[in-house]
Amino acid sequence: MKVRLLIFVLLLTGGTLAAQQPAAVTVTRSTQIITEGNQRYYEHQVKKGETVYSICRAYGITEADLRRDNPKLDGYTLPVDMVLRILVTPSNSTPAPHAEHIVQVKETLYSIAKQYGVSVDEIVALNPESDKSLTIGRILQIPLAKKAAASATPAAGDTAHHEPAVSNGQATLQAHVIQRKETLFSLSNKYEVSIDDIKRYNPQIFGEEKGKLKVGKILYIPVSLSGLKKGDDAQSTAGRTQCDSLGQHLSSINVAILLPFNAEQQDDAEQLYRSFRFLEVYEGALLALDKLRQQGLSVRLSVLDTKSATPQALTLNPSLAKADLIIGPVYHDAFKPVADFARQRNIKIISPLAPIDSSLYGYSNVFQVPVDFDKQVQQALVHDRLDPRESNLILVSQRDEAGSTMLRNYYRRYLPQTDSAVYSNVASGVRKDSVSWGAKQHKPVVKMLSYKLGLHPSENMEVFSKILNPNLENKIVVASQDEPFVADLLTNLKTFSDRQKCRITIYGTNSWQKFENLDLTLFYELKLHIAAPYYVDYKSEVVKEFVASYREQYKTEPSQFAFQGYDIMLYFASAMYRYGKNFEGCLPYHKAALLQSNYSFAPIRPGGAYENNGVFLLRYTPWMEIVQYK
Repeated sequence: MKVRLLIFVLLLTGGTLAAQQPAAVTVTRSTQIITEGNQRYYEHQVKKGETVYSICRAYGITEADLRRDNPKLDGYTLPVDMVLRILVTPSNSTPAPHAEHIVQVKETLYSIAKQYGVSVDEIVALNPESDKSLTIGRILQIPLAKKAAASATPAAGDTAHHEPAVSNGQATLQAHVIQRKETLFSLSNKYEVSIDDIKRYNPQIFGEEKGKLKVGKILYIPVSLSGLKKGDDAQSTAGRTQCDSLGQHLSSINVAILLPFNAEQQDDAEQLYRSFRFLEVYEGALLALDKLRQQGLSVRLSVLDTKSATPQALTLNPSLAKADLIIGPVYHDAFKPVADFARQRNIKIISPLAPIDSSLYGYSNVFQVPVDFDKQVQQALVHDRLDPRESNLILVSQRDEAGSTMLRNYYRRYLPQTDSAVYSNVASGVRKDSVSWGAKQHKPVVKMLSYKLGLHPSENMEVFSKILNPNLENKIVVASQDEPFVADLLTNLKTFSDRQKCRITIYGTNSWQKFENLDLTLFYELKLHIAAPYYVDYKSEVVKEFVASYREQYKTEPSQFAFQGYDIMLYFASAMYRYGKNFEGCLPYHKAALLQSNYSFAPIRPGGAYENNGVFLLRYTPWMEIVQYK
C-alpha cells in the first residue's frame, strides 16, 4: 500500500497545463479552380480552425500531396487567409467506389494492380504520386469498381467459383463469383465472416447498387477477418518474411499513458479505492517495460492524469506531442480529442479498456483493445459450425423478459438459416407437432424455447421431452445473462439429462463466469462453451513469472487490470520495436508472450481504425477442466 501511495505522490509532480483548444471546424471545398500548364488546382483560402489534416481529409489527398504543391507550408499551424493550391485529381473531384491498400515491403505498382485485377494506369490516376515513388505504409486508392467480372456466369447447378485469396495489406481477400440463390447470410456462414465485413470490402456493390447481389458479379470476401481459422499458407509465410526483413529494431521510443488516477483528490478513501484499478493498469505496464528493457528497448515514459486536466489541456502537454505511442485515455469524452491530436501527428493511440465511438472508425492510427460483444457471440457460435443436420439446435430465452428476447433475436442472426419452431415450458404452450426422432432424416430446424422461471419440474420435463433429441448432441444456446434464470434452466436440464441420458452442450456468454451463487459444477457437467476476451493460464511460465514479480514489487496480488496493462504495453511497444512506427501491416505476424489476451487486430473498415477480434474459445469438460478449443 505504501508503494502505491508513493506512486500517486509522484503522479502529482507531473503537472498539466490548462488551456482551451479551438473547436474543430468543417472544411468546405473551394469552387475556385485555376489552370497551370496541363494541371488544374483548387485555390483554397484557409479559415480559422482549419488544419493540415482537416484540409487533406476534405480534398481526399495526403499530407505529402499538400506539402508538395505548397512548398512554403511549414509545420501544422496554418495562417488564416493563407491560399493553398490543391491538385485536382480523379480521386478528389469525382469519388468512385474504391478500396484502400496499405503498401507492403517489396510491393510494386504492377504487383498491386495484378492483385486487384486493374491496370497500373488506373491506380496512378487515383494516386498521381505513385508513379514516382511507392513508400511502405502509404495508402493507395484502388478502383475496385472497375474490375471486370470476366468470369462467365455459371450455369445452373455449377459449383460456386472463387479465385485464390490475395492480401490487400489489411485483410486477405477472396474473390467470389455470386451464384444463384446465394445471400449475404449464406456467404457469411460459408466464409465465417460477418455481413458487415463483406459490405465494407465491396463498395462497388453496396455503394451504388444498394446492396443487391447479382449472379456473376464478383464479391471480395475478407476471409482473414473471421479470426477463426488463419492458415499458415505460402502467402502468409511470405508476408511474415517481408515484415521480419524490415529490421527496424528501434533503440528507443516515447510512450505516454493517460489514465484517470485522480491523484489530486486522494483524501477520499472511496475515490482512492476506485482509482486503484487504473493504478494496477499502470503497474502492469511498468513490469512490461522491465521485460522490454531486458530485450534492448529503451522506453521514455510519460504519465498523465486525465482526471486532473481537460482533454484540451492534455494535448498541450509537450510530452504528448513527442509520443510515438499513446495508451489511453479510458473514457470517450477524453479519448476523442486526444485521438484527433494523435491523428494529425500520425501517433498510434490505444483505447485500453472501452470500445471506441463510431466517429473514430475512420482513424487509421486508433486501436481498440476490448473485444465487443458482437464478435464474442459471432466467434463462439459460428466457429463451432452449429449444423442442424448433425446436432439438435435449441435457442432458449426468458419468457416475458424484454432483454432476453432482444438477445434471442440477436443470436438468431448467427445460427443457421433454417426453419424454426416455437415452444414454451408452460403446459398450454407446448407444441404437439414435434419432430419424430425415430425418422432417419428430418427437415433442419432451430427450436425456439420460451422458458418461464420457477415452474413445476413436471412442466419443464414435458417440454424437454418434446425438444431434446436422444440420438443427437443437443446444442442449447441460452439468450440470457440473468443468474437466477440461468441457474434454474441449467438445473432442470441436468436433471432431465440424467434421467433420459441426453447429450447436452450449453452455449453461454463470458459474463456467466462472474456468477456468484450458481452451482459451477453445472458448467462442467453440461459442457459449457463460451468465447472469452480474457483467459489466464496460471500454469504457464510467463504468468508465473509475472505474478511473482508483481507480488515482490507491489506486495499484493495482480488483478485483471494489471494483466491488461502488461499485455497492452508489451504487445504494442514490442511491435514498434520490431517493425517500426508504422507497424500495423505486420500485426498479423506479431507474436508476444501475453498474460490474458489473444490479440488479433483488423481494420473496422478499409483504411480505418483497428479493433481486436481475438477471443479464447473455452470449453468446460466433465473432468472439471476449462480448456481451449480450436
